[in-house]
Amino acid sequence: MRGDSKWLSAAILAGGASSRMGVEKGLVSLAGKPMILHVIEACMALTRDIFVVAGSDNVESYAERLDGVVEVIRDVEAGFRSPIVGAYTAFLHRGNGYLLLLPCDAPLVNPVVLSFLRSLAEGWDAVVPRWPNGYIEPLVAVYDAGKASQAADEALRAGRRDMMGLMERISPLYVSTMTIKELDPELETFFNVNTADDLVLAEEKMKKRRGG
Repeated sequence: MRGDSKWLSAAILAGGASSRMGVEKGLVSLAGKPMILHVIEACMALTRDIFVVAGSDNVESYAERLDGVVEVIRDVEAGFRSPIVGAYTAFLHRGNGYLLLLPCDAPLVNPVVLSFLRSLAEGWDAVVPRWPNGYIEPLVAVYDAGKASQAADEALRAGRRDMMGLMERISPLYVSTMTIKELDPELETFFNVNTADDLVLAEEKMKKRRGG
C-alpha cells in the first residue's frame, strides 16, 4: 500500500525553460516517441506509480500528450523556476514513501541503476549519486518524500532556490558514480539532452543499444 515506507513512486520534472533546445524538451521526438516517454518507460521497470511535474506554461501540453499514460501535475507557485520547486511539488503530491526523482531530458537512464539506488534507501533521507569531483546528481536520486518535503519547504522559506538548499537539510547517502559505472559503464544515466546536437547523440546511443 502507498502508506508503506517501502512504496516507491517516480516523479519526472518537466518544468524547465528549454532555452537551449528552443522547444519543449520532454516532448521532442527521440527514436520515434517523445523524449519523456523513454524516462517513463525506464521508471516502469520499478513502479507504475509515476507522474510528471510540469510548469504552468507547459502543463497542458504534457497533459494532452501523455493522456492515459501518466498523471501530469502543475508546479506549486513560487515566483521563479528551479528544480527545487518541481521537487517540492513532487514530494508534496506523494506525501510519503520513497520517491524517485528524474529529469525529463535523461532518456538513457538505466533502470538497473535506479533499482540500485532504491535498494540503498532504507534508513536514509535520500540516496544521491556523486561524481569524484564532488558534483552531485540530486535529480537522479531517491528520496524519503516526507522528510524531503519538509526540508524543501524550509529551504524555500529561507530563500534558497537551489537543490543544495534541500540537500543541506537532510541526511543523504552519497553513492559514487564510480560504483554506478559497474552497472552503467558509459554512465549514460546522467546524459542530459540540452541541445540539438545532444539529441542527435542520444539517437546514436539508442541505435547502438539496439545493435543497429
